[in-house]
Amino acid sequence: MVRVPRSAVNGPWSLVLGLWSFLAFCFLLSTTSRAQDALLLSIYNQNITDARKREMENQPYTTRWGELNMLAGASLVGEWNDNVNLSHLSPQEDFIVRPMGNVDVFWPVTDVNALRFSIGVGYDAYTRHPEYDQVVISPGSQLSWDIKVKDFTLNLHEIFYYEQDPTLYGSVSDKARFGGFYNTAGLEATWDLHDVVLSLGYDHFNFIASSSTYEYLTRASDFVLFRTSFLVHPSATVGIEASAGPTEYDQPVLQNNFTYSLGAFAQWQATQHISLQPRGGYYDYNFSSLGLRPSSEQNGYYLSLNFKHDLRRNINYSLEIGHETFSGVYTRLTEQWYGTAYINWRIIKYLSATTSFRYEAATQPLYLQLSDNYDRMYVGFRLSCPIKPKLTASLEYRYWLKTDQYLQSQDYQQNRLTLQLAYTF
Repeated sequence: MVRVPRSAVNGPWSLVLGLWSFLAFCFLLSTTSRAQDALLLSIYNQNITDARKREMENQPYTTRWGELNMLAGASLVGEWNDNVNLSHLSPQEDFIVRPMGNVDVFWPVTDVNALRFSIGVGYDAYTRHPEYDQVVISPGSQLSWDIKVKDFTLNLHEIFYYEQDPTLYGSVSDKARFGGFYNTAGLEATWDLHDVVLSLGYDHFNFIASSSTYEYLTRASDFVLFRTSFLVHPSATVGIEASAGPTEYDQPVLQNNFTYSLGAFAQWQATQHISLQPRGGYYDYNFSSLGLRPSSEQNGYYLSLNFKHDLRRNINYSLEIGHETFSGVYTRLTEQWYGTAYINWRIIKYLSATTSFRYEAATQPLYLQLSDNYDRMYVGFRLSCPIKPKLTASLEYRYWLKTDQYLQSQDYQQNRLTLQLAYTF
């Protein structure tokens, strides 16, 4: 586990490609520390863990030593990007080469206890602007240990990644790289009483900014999350969730704070092919008196509604709308409404496709009573096809558009076209 200093893929490989896209877009929903920090951090990490678990348990592993299974893979990406620096006035075009390696280890120690380890490491090499070259540790890199005794399950985990894609932060413009190292280490205890499930978890979160310019964002958080769910119908679950914890920054620019949230959620499997998941609640921030904009408290609400439908055996889609508040990059908090849509379909037997869309309408408080509003839109399309049993090719197009209400210099649009070859050993 990395502590913040107080100073300052798969089988078949197409599953990895799909998982990578899923994790990357989950990351879009959870990049910075949110107002419901512990809750959304838990949801994001659980998505990573569940997806990786499904993937790792159903693979033709490269190597087996008794019950210890290992899968190794490699990929090579070529990406054309017409605006790597997200600039309105001076966009920089480039071609990026990205070699990457992945290792997955799965060890079912007993029938109910298992160890999982995954890591993906790559390098972005810019052909025209080598000053932007960078190392990438993929979302989904993790260590997870499940210990189960009767009705109790204890999960110890560490999830880490190194990411510098500026499009993951809506408020960032005129930057080719932005981000840093993210690490979450913790444990969660679950007591399954069949119709009632109780869980209590603790996570320590670190963010270390990759640039000295943004060292003021380097921070550490400790969160506790309690959740209880009730099976009220064979197809429906309802529950309550509460979270709390402090966040401390290395530098007194953004304010240290203590936040808590309280809300409810539900899961309804309406039919075999349709599910609905609403979530909503209240959050509160208590800020320290330090920082550039000292104040005592801010509160509000969060909500989301997720709808999934397996339309046919080879077509499924999901829709989500929501309202959230999260820690800003240049301001204390950013509030936004968002909507997302995904369609996965396979019309031709060996050709799979994913279409994705996202829209954000955000407000950033500045100084006094002033605020800045921006809108962002994302459209993506991906095709994937196996060439040989262990070799898969994919083609992906991504488009970003940002418009700022007052600062036209923060507007940008970006086109990215990516070709990837992935191989499992």
